[in-house]
Amino acid sequence: MTDPELAGWSRAVMDTVVTIRLAVPATSAAEFEPLVEQAFDWFDAVEAACSRFASGSEVRELAGRVGAPVALSPILLAALTVAMQVAEHTGGAFDPTIGHELAVAGFDRDYRTGEAVPGLAELVPGLSDADVGTIEDLHLDPSEGTVVLDRPLLLELGAIAKGLAIDLAAQELLTLPGATINAGGDAYLHGTDPAGHGWRTGIADPHRPGELLTELPLSDLAIATSGEYARPGHLLTKKPPADPLASVTVLAPTAMAADALSTAVLLLGRSAGLELLAETEGVAALLVSATGELHLTEDWPA
Repeated sequence: MTDPELAGWSRAVMDTVVTIRLAVPATSAAEFEPLVEQAFDWFDAVEAACSRFASGSEVRELAGRVGAPVALSPILLAALTVAMQVAEHTGGAFDPTIGHELAVAGFDRDYRTGEAVPGLAELVPGLSDADVGTIEDLHLDPSEGTVVLDRPLLLELGAIAKGLAIDLAAQELLTLPGATINAGGDAYLHGTDPAGHGWRTGIADPHRPGELLTELPLSDLAIATSGEYARPGHLLTKKPPADPLASVTVLAPTAMAADALSTAVLLLGRSAGLELLAETEGVAALLVSATGELHLTEDWPA
């Protein structure tokens, strides 16, 4: 909830509502408006590069460019590089090439209009399901900043791109004593609130809608929660876990890391997810099982 006494702005972008709050009085909002606009601009830039929904996005333009190296923008290169790393570390449970499968499953609606977005078949006329590529058909060269597709495919970078946008926006606000950027529950908390305390941040209970599991005071840290309780079925994996989770919340130095890891652990399940977290430095996590048990990593705040 936005404190009415603090300067705050909200905007619908990237399929969610993004809210920016500053540790300054609401009466001073006009003074900081240009800085906040620069922060919001990063969400537009990341959406234009990484969204499979945005008309003319780089991801949509890439979908049918097969057989030759394609130069990527710095934003898409950053997102895809991390996505491929997470795919490798999860043994393919996390797959950034399932955009077509998600669209076929019904996750193909423009969040602004509610209308279906043209899918891969419209982007590549004459395409059949047998022609659609997989992650094995994507060859990324980070050093050259290029990618080669062997077959058409539609990237799904939602679990990476939103965190990247938060991090880029946060860079615009680091000169301030305190600021928060919240994008649909994933957030970066910079500095402190006006009282000099960490920003109070709630974690939703996946089994009790509208209630919180806990609240934490966070400062200079990112938090992201992944779970299917809000949008069942939107996370697809070719390797369903034996010990499924209802939600995963990750604290990390960057929102992109928190976003990527929370999604990856949710797809892996409890055992493999905890192993991945144990191998990752500088993060802490709270896992909620499908039956309600809590599992905390060693570094989770008391």
